[in-house]
Parts: sequence; structure tokens; C-alpha cells
Amino acid sequence: MPNNIQITTNYKRAVKVSKTVIGMLEKKVWPFSDSDIFPDSIIPKGVKPAHYLFYSVVLDRGRESIDVYRRCRNMAQKLDFSELPNQNQSFIKWFLHENFAKPKEKGEGGTGRVYTDPVKTWTENSGKLEQKWENDPRKLKADTVKQTIKNISTFRGYGKQMSMLLIKNMVKAGIWKFPLNELNIKIDRHVIRISYGTGVIEIKGTNEIRQDVLVPHLSKVYGKVIKEENISPIDLNDGFWAIGQYNCRKKDALYCLGNCDIGCKTKIWTAKKFATLVLEKDARRNVENLFSK
Repeated sequence: MPNNIQITTNYKRAVKVSKTVIGMLEKKVWPFSDSDIFPDSIIPKGVKPAHYLFYSVVLDRGRESIDVYRRCRNMAQKLDFSELPNQNQSFIKWFLHENFAKPKEKGEGGTGRVYTDPVKTWTENSGKLEQKWENDPRKLKADTVKQTIKNISTFRGYGKQMSMLLIKNMVKAGIWKFPLNELNIKIDRHVIRISYGTGVIEIKGTNEIRQDVLVPHLSKVYGKVIKEENISPIDLNDGFWAIGQYNCRKKDALYCLGNCDIGCKTKIWTAKKFATLVLEKDARRNVENLFSK
């Protein structure tokens, strides 16, 4: 990153945005009026919950979450995920290609990214889980969140942010227990978009920046909000995702004004397969008709 780029966060605005997100969730305004809006939280009946979450969450990369978990729920009805260490790679390849997704061809996102190769991800992770953790994802939990993230991050596809998403779902499902103020949220594109639009994070010295550069800054400020304001990281994580998924994707400034309490001043453009933010251009329609609340 060039030396002239300055990235700052505004704690007071982070508190305000966080409380607004929680307020929308608690009031059950759209999109929270639908009880089944969180696809990663829906665990199929008759499955081993820890195994289901361990193998489904890791696939939630570079694809639409709703579609990922719908496919994972269907797969879990056909195959006990805890039996994956007993399956050879040929079977796992056939099963995922038939029921999840075939690898992307060159020019469709590349073949080297983790999320384009679920076969290798499941094969490697099932082997490691069997060999080092007695084929039990519950054993990945340590005494601290930090050590638990370290344990999960040894698996293919699970960096720090994806590890926090797995922890969120394990805690939400009652499989693991941690003090909530020790958890943090996963900083995804929805959190980044809303945080920039509301001034929680400010960027000077460039008109384009990679999303991943902003992750540690936002993780730090929202971690502080969670601890000092006693805000549930699970609700905050879910709230950001739902607002981003169902409201922000309308890309209409008038819709934002009439249907969302957040009050973003802008919605940043994304480029280069959603990896780069274009800062000085609003991605919404009807921006010229947007009035302050």
C-alpha cells in the first residue's frame, strides 16, 4: 500500500452504526421480519451439527451465501459429513460436482483460489480432522477465542475471518461457549460497504483500495465496540450481513432512504471481481434525489 494512503476509523460512528443495526434486528423490520433469513444458521434435521457447520462454512467464499447453504443442506441429507474421512477423493469429487459446483474454468475466476476447489478443501480438511482431531470439529475449541482461531486456521480455506464465522455459528448453535465480549464479527464486503458509507472508516490519498487492506482496521474498531458497548457480536454479524444482502443490493438511494435506518451517504463501487473498492463513485440509482433524513 502506498505511503500516502491514510486509513482512519471513527469509534463513535462505529457505535452508532452498530446500535442501529441491532435496533433494526430487535424491531424485526425488513429484512429481519423473516425468521429464516440467515442461511448459515439453518442446520438440517438429523445431521451432526458440528460436522455440518465445519464443512459448509468453509465453502462460503466467493459465492452467494444463500445458494451455498441451500446446496450444503441438500448434500447433508444425502451424505453424513462425518463420514468424509472414509471417502476417497474420487467420490468426493463426483459428489461435489453433482451437488455443489464444478470447478470454474480459466477466465471465470481462475483455478488457483481456494473457493474454486471445494474438492481439495473437503479432502484435505477431512483427512486432517481425522488424523489430528479424532474426526470431531468440536475438539477445535480451545480455552480462548484466539487459540481456537489458530486451531481452525490450520485447515484449508479457514483464515482468521472465516474462522470467526465458524465460531459464530458454533456458538449460535450451542455447540461451543465463549464470553460474547471476547468474540468479534467477520469483516465481509457488507461490513466494509456500510462502514465506508457511514464514515466509520475514512480513506485518503487514493480512489481505489483493496477490501482486504481495510479488514484489520474494522476488526479492531468493531471489536472495541463489542467489548465496551456490550453488543452481541452474533447479532451484529448477522445484522450487517442481512442489511447488506437484502437492502444494499437494491442499489437505489431512494430505497435506502425509505427502508433502512443506517443512512449511508454513499455506496461504493467494487471492481476486479469485488476485490477492489472505487471510492469516489456512488453505485446507487437515484443518488441525485437523495435527501438527508
